[in-house]
Amino acid sequence: ITVGPDTSPLTIQLEAQTLALEGLTVTSQKRVQEVQEIPAAVSSYEGDFLDDIGVQQFDRFSDFVPGLQVQIQSPNNPGFVVRGITSDDGDARVQPRVSVYQNGVSISKSRGSVVELYDLERVEVLKGPQGTLFGRGAQIGAVHIIQNKAQNETSARLEVGTGNYGERFATGHVNVPLVDDQLFGRVAAYYQKRDGYLENRTGDDLNGKETFAIRGLTRWLPTPTTVVDAIVN
Repeated sequence: ITVGPDTSPLTIQLEAQTLALEGLTVTSQKRVQEVQEIPAAVSSYEGDFLDDIGVQQFDRFSDFVPGLQVQIQSPNNPGFVVRGITSDDGDARVQPRVSVYQNGVSISKSRGSVVELYDLERVEVLKGPQGTLFGRGAQIGAVHIIQNKAQNETSARLEVGTGNYGERFATGHVNVPLVDDQLFGRVAAYYQKRDGYLENRTGDDLNGKETFAIRGLTRWLPTPTTVVDAIVN
């Protein structure tokens, strides 16, 4: 008896297809890794995602990170809360419990840890003690801001907006090669002004804001295996 393939219309043949999700790359352990390789609780958010949802401030960013809350009582007195433990003492003699890093450099002291989130590559949040990689201040966690670097391309971007209480907003960047395949430059800037909305009988309304930030970056590739970045914020 010869048995051939079933060609009846009721037969449905499904081809097996392998589906692989692209891994998220992070540098939380000072080297490039896939996030699933790291034996720690890590939340990483790409800069493009933050742009899409309109995040430019730390307190707004923390709304999207489980276990993190940032309380900007003022730019000089922020509070970082990780898993319910707060680090908000601005005394220079007090070691913070949450380390804040910018491009691998510590800006953990309370008076300097609040920066505007613009033109970013990504932001990584590590929960739990991170003293080995982020210093003794990372008793309950660490936040690492990684900004976009100068690239071997010509590009520009400008975004402007307006809102209630007289808000004006603008941000963008310009990136150009300075020396072919060796030296590149980038400038990014951010500006926001908004009037206060709490009545103050002795002067201007409270909770207003006027912030201007600018960043200059250069990247030099002296050899195929050497990268030198210079960043001024």
